[in-house]
Amino acid sequence: MKSSETVLDIRLADIESLGLSWDAMLQGYEEDELGANGGMFFNWQKGDTNWIGGLEVSDRAKPEFIERYKYFPDGSLDYYRDNKTQEDGWNGKLTSTFGRSLASGSAFQVNGLYEDFTNKLNKNREQFQPMGDGLALEEDRTSAEQDKGYKWELGLDYDMFFSAQNTLKWQWIQNRSSSDFERLISESYLLSGDDDFYSQEDKTKRTSESILKGTLLSQPRKGFSSRSGLELVYNSLDQRLNLIEQGILTEDSDQGIAEERAEAFWFGEWQLKADLSFEVGSGVEYSQVRQNGDVRQQREFTYYKPEMELNYRPSPNDNWLFGMNRDVKQLNLADFANSVDDTQDEVRLANPDLEPEKSWQFRIQYERVFKQEKGNIKAKYYYHDVEDVVDQTPISEDESVLGNIGDGTRQGVVLDADIALAQNTRGTMNVSLLWTEVTDPFTGETRDFKDARDKTVTVELRQEFPRLHLPMTAGIIYYYKGSYENRRIDEINTISETEGYLDSYFEWQLPNKMNMRVDVKNLFDNTIETDRVNYALSIEDGTIESTELRERRLGRFWELTISGQI
Repeated sequence: MKSSETVLDIRLADIESLGLSWDAMLQGYEEDELGANGGMFFNWQKGDTNWIGGLEVSDRAKPEFIERYKYFPDGSLDYYRDNKTQEDGWNGKLTSTFGRSLASGSAFQVNGLYEDFTNKLNKNREQFQPMGDGLALEEDRTSAEQDKGYKWELGLDYDMFFSAQNTLKWQWIQNRSSSDFERLISESYLLSGDDDFYSQEDKTKRTSESILKGTLLSQPRKGFSSRSGLELVYNSLDQRLNLIEQGILTEDSDQGIAEERAEAFWFGEWQLKADLSFEVGSGVEYSQVRQNGDVRQQREFTYYKPEMELNYRPSPNDNWLFGMNRDVKQLNLADFANSVDDTQDEVRLANPDLEPEKSWQFRIQYERVFKQEKGNIKAKYYYHDVEDVVDQTPISEDESVLGNIGDGTRQGVVLDADIALAQNTRGTMNVSLLWTEVTDPFTGETRDFKDARDKTVTVELRQEFPRLHLPMTAGIIYYYKGSYENRRIDEINTISETEGYLDSYFEWQLPNKMNMRVDVKNLFDNTIETDRVNYALSIEDGTIESTELRERRLGRFWELTISGQI
């Protein structure tokens, strides 16, 4: 269930008050690029009525640096590319939340959001070819992108209090978004003297979402409670895509996708013993997907989603959890629309027959809370038996699209720790290990899921200095993401990171209810590397056409944040 976005959580009070707060951030990147964002917020309270809201504005200017080397099968250099991507644009967001508790015990909350954005991306690419003992500029390419649009959202939460045993919760969300995207590409061939290449991509996209959910919470007797209800959802996407190359229209697609979904559910929880509880129930989901435009078809799906969970607490500081459920991933309507890959100058076709991924999920979790606020540790193992894995699947000898490639498995271990190491010193750690298996549709071999990182690690060390004239907190954060692989019918991409990210921060409590924080990020200057193997026809054919190494460097940058209350 999607939640409405708010700036602050509602906190009701019995006194009249008006609170104003603000924050401002300045970001500094390489080559003297600067970005900024800030906001002003209010929190008005009177008795059981609360109104909060805010205005946030951001201006982006983040650069990114990419080097790309392409080699022939014999290992000799084909070309070298030097790329710089410059992010620009601005974003404005206005939010408001009004809530009130009624004398009957019921309560309601109204949420509103409006966001306006302009995103710009300028890409400059120079391609060099080996010549003699050096490199000669072969191609010069510029790409200018602009994405303008807006988003608004309204939400209503209403709790109807009937009795101490029964409460009916209503949730309603309505949102709309619109974006107009344009990409202009100009490429000059300096060595060959060929005619310059020009292309223009125009894409308009409109999305909408409506959600209505009613949930009845009931506790008819001691030791038993239940929740039941119905959720209705309507999603839609309309997209128009035009691609003009050298003055010729090469792509003209008009696609509309709408999804209607309904889910009824019931769950009951029994307190079997003081230290043992059991929950069981199920949902039934029905959905209908309609497509119009270039492809016209209608499909219906029905899924049962049972769930069971056993919670055992042998002591106040120990907790065991055993659970299983059937999960159905929600369809991303954008996967049904064609797109353009500007790095390959190719149109990526959509698959109108794509189905959601389903899985039976099993998990066991243990949590230990240490006394005297010394921290806690949590360990979880999970196993997913997955049906209809979503990945690239062949539609011809030399073309593939996103589709369902069969069944697979996903299992992993997650470790979390939050430990007080000494007075005013705290350390946190998260380690996630992942193993996946699926049959590759191109070769028949067993391999990992796409985008499946084998491990992620995050470690933070935080030290407080409360006795200084200006109380200060200092910390370092290290996080590392393991490698993963993506495939198309004619290429294998392996994405990895060189060093991981090391960030540091310092935070001070200033007079007059102000705070200042300085972050210095990516101290290791981490680089994301993509190793690509291109095949002449297909991976199954096995004839390698070329190999590529792509190095994407984000660079070091800093952030200065000042916030306060009025």
